[in-house]
Amino acid sequence: MKERKLTVKQKEFADRYIETSNVAQSYIDAGYSVTKRSVAEANARKLLGNYSVKKYIEERMKELEDKQIAKEER
Repeated sequence: MKERKLTVKQKEFADRYIETSNVAQSYIDAGYSVTKRSVAEANARKLLGNYSVKKYIEERMKELEDKQIAKEER
């Protein structure tokens, strides 16, 4: 599958999601406009299914895990 560059909002969503694990709030905090929280949650779940977003989250989580391991080894 071809990886596309993330938009600013997609990257912000992913970074917020990594920090909080709250899909709906991460979606809202990233700057997406929504009228209902249920819409934010549904759209956020679609974003989590996006290959590029999913790959970015996996890579960032691995980086953070590696940093934590390195910190603990010191």
